[in-house]
Amino acid sequence: MINTMRAIIYILCMTFSVSITGQEVVPLSKIVRNILLYHPQSLEARFRTDQASADFLKAKGMFDPVVDLQWNQKNYESKNYYQIGRTEVKIPTPLGLDVKTGFETNRGLFLNPESNTPAGGLLYAGLSASLLQGLVIDERRAGRKMAEIGVNIADEGQNADNNNLVFQSVLHYLAWAQSYKSAILFRQAVGNVNQRLQAIRNQVLSGDRPGIDTVEVNIQRQLLEISLQQAEADLVQSRMLLNTYLWNEGLKNTGLSPNDVPEERIDTLGNLSTAISLESLVQNHPELRQYNLKLDQMEVERRLKTDKLKPNVVLTYNPLFEPVSETLVNNLTFNNFKFGISFYMPLYLRKERGDIRLIASKMNEVKMKNLDKTTTIMAKYQAYVVEYNNIRRQLQLLEETVSLYRQMYEAEIQLFEIGESSLFLVNTREQNLIQSEIKRLELEMKMYKAYFGIFYVSGVLPDFFN
Repeated sequence: MINTMRAIIYILCMTFSVSITGQEVVPLSKIVRNILLYHPQSLEARFRTDQASADFLKAKGMFDPVVDLQWNQKNYESKNYYQIGRTEVKIPTPLGLDVKTGFETNRGLFLNPESNTPAGGLLYAGLSASLLQGLVIDERRAGRKMAEIGVNIADEGQNADNNNLVFQSVLHYLAWAQSYKSAILFRQAVGNVNQRLQAIRNQVLSGDRPGIDTVEVNIQRQLLEISLQQAEADLVQSRMLLNTYLWNEGLKNTGLSPNDVPEERIDTLGNLSTAISLESLVQNHPELRQYNLKLDQMEVERRLKTDKLKPNVVLTYNPLFEPVSETLVNNLTFNNFKFGISFYMPLYLRKERGDIRLIASKMNEVKMKNLDKTTTIMAKYQAYVVEYNNIRRQLQLLEETVSLYRQMYEAEIQLFEIGESSLFLVNTREQNLIQSEIKRLELEMKMYKAYFGIFYVSGVLPDFFN
């Protein structure tokens, strides 16, 4: 009987890990990698980055060279009224200048005299430039720069979304691991109490124990079975929630296989220091980087709005040349040209001044959000660090407590076997041991949550699993 009870103690005091044929341990890192590859939210964030890249490509297209070919002809009653042909190449430049070159050849009896060209056609080249408004910045250059910043904003948005997604999946994994280990513990406890009940029944039949002992063991068994049922229900629920995060390459929600089990222990660092500067946190956190990039983007818009206060003066100059076969051009002189200048400026500039005030107000709004978010993230980071280090110390003490409860339980079993203790005390010691094991498991999971929370609020949680 003593050997039987000691075997029960050994089984109860085992670690939570079990080895069952056919089971496969699924590490947390494998879950996270699957989520980053196939989860719809991760793919959605990736698509937003692709959209930003497409917008940038579209903005760069505003600087693409353009070829313009036109031919118009009218014949009526065997008369050539006119033939007008024009080929032009326009090249926008990042400096705000438009360079143009082209060739015109016009014929006809009723051609507008202004459109007359020499027999060999007319070659022209020149430029169009804004002298005041648009000299430093214009819609094309501003749009290109804002789209370029938009790509970086989308990249940081993807990092922030993945950071949130991974943290939620980590919490569900930890809940699954906790419920799985709790179920294992109560399964072992129910198996132990059933063995104890059978041993007590045999002793009652042989007259070594009073019959009331079987009632007391039955009560203990029923309480443990209730706890086991709750643990099994928690295990099913946590498993189902984690399954919603698991997808395959075909965008099908696969979930865990029936034989999958969580890893026994997740490696963590030792004591984590709170020594982190605000500057480094701002530089690394994707959400804070998004705010800074949005401010950069809005600064470009503010410069563009401010430039609208200047008069719009556009100068165009095109020298004209007559092409010939021998010398390419004839009469090479800058005396033949087309020249133009335009001036435009609203008198009150109320629209322009309103735009400037509006963008300045929006920038201040983003700055306040950035300041508030920075303060919140820094406080959460420090709170997670303090919680993690505190729980680690508590866990060390609780492990010693579990060891003491185990010693008391073993001693009570020995006293019970020699008739100097009661079944009530044995059951009480067993309950205390189980409760301390459950408490240790809960505290361990809280430590993991705080540990991964540190990387979450730092904005680098996905990098942790690379």
